[in-house]
Amino acid sequence: MIHRILSIMLTLTLAALQANAQEKMVAKTKWYDNCYVGINGGGAVPTTHHTWKNDVTPNFGLRIGKNMNTVVGFAVEANGYFETACAGKGPDFHSREFIENINVNFLASFNLSNLFLRYKGEPRLIEFIMLGGYGWGHGVDMGHGKNLVSSKVALDIALNLGARKEWQIYVEPSINYGLQGYNGYSTADKFKYNINKSNFQLNAGIIYKLPNSDGSRNFRLISLRDDNELKNLNNRILALRQEMKNAEEKHRKELEKKDGEIALLYETLDDCRKKMSRNETHREDDCLQTVIKFKPHSTKVDDSQMDELAVVANYLKSNPTAKLIVKGYTAEEKESSSLIAENRAFSVLTTLVRQYQVSIDRLETQAGGYDRIKGDAVVFEKSVK
Repeated sequence: MIHRILSIMLTLTLAALQANAQEKMVAKTKWYDNCYVGINGGGAVPTTHHTWKNDVTPNFGLRIGKNMNTVVGFAVEANGYFETACAGKGPDFHSREFIENINVNFLASFNLSNLFLRYKGEPRLIEFIMLGGYGWGHGVDMGHGKNLVSSKVALDIALNLGARKEWQIYVEPSINYGLQGYNGYSTADKFKYNINKSNFQLNAGIIYKLPNSDGSRNFRLISLRDDNELKNLNNRILALRQEMKNAEEKHRKELEKKDGEIALLYETLDDCRKKMSRNETHREDDCLQTVIKFKPHSTKVDDSQMDELAVVANYLKSNPTAKLIVKGYTAEEKESSSLIAENRAFSVLTTLVRQYQVSIDRLETQAGGYDRIKGDAVVFEKSVK
């Protein structure tokens, strides 16, 4: 009977998964995803010839499991029983152990809600889950252990809670069969499901779903793409690649154009520098060719000579390191010629310092004395100091 039920459940599971796959598919997960841990507790009583009032056996257990997909999963659970009724020995048997019976089951789980109603991307508020499997039972008999092969069939009525549906509270009625070694029977006893060798159990439990590798707590659904959509996406990718290629070519041409403009600017800058250099040379030549003329017997700079002095002042401002010798001359040959020449040079120096703010450290005066060719004038020479 149980084998037939399990066979039917597997067939329905495959059919449901095939139907779900036509529209959406479950996102790929890692091997350690969709695991959970939980605790449970309740009571158990032999299915026949006993009553809950007199023969109930309290139990407490731990369950660890993993959901392989939205329908099928597996779990390992271990329960400890504090009375002997669940071991099938009757309520009148008592040992001296605190936990008198333990049962460890390996269970397969089938989410009936997802099987028949399909998974919608997250667990429903209420789900129905069938479990079934085999296990090992051990009863303590005054220090001498009794072992048996067990089997469990259960139905969980589960309530999913939490912002991510990470908590699950369930009520679980189940039938636990003793298949061999039950209540002292030998292993030669037939391996079969017998209602008289079973216990009815009603437990409640809570499960915590561990975080998945992507941070979720449950399975995620992703939409499948049809051939036309995939073709359109591929065409779009090719178009984007061509756009990128065209953009790169356009960018390359723009860069080449900019490089040409930069090269032209460098050429223009070099020309400007050459012109400036020539201008500086011209300024120096103009400065050294400047002659400040004086009236006979006068040592005062005439206003008509201010433009000539401006040429000298501009040269000095444009060349901060340049220094000049201011040299005075006279057209008359007499004893005072040297003094007049020196006073004329000093007058030009004074005018440059006061009116054009030229540093006196950059000027040096000399008396050229009598010079018939240069006449009554002051000239400039480049200082080599």
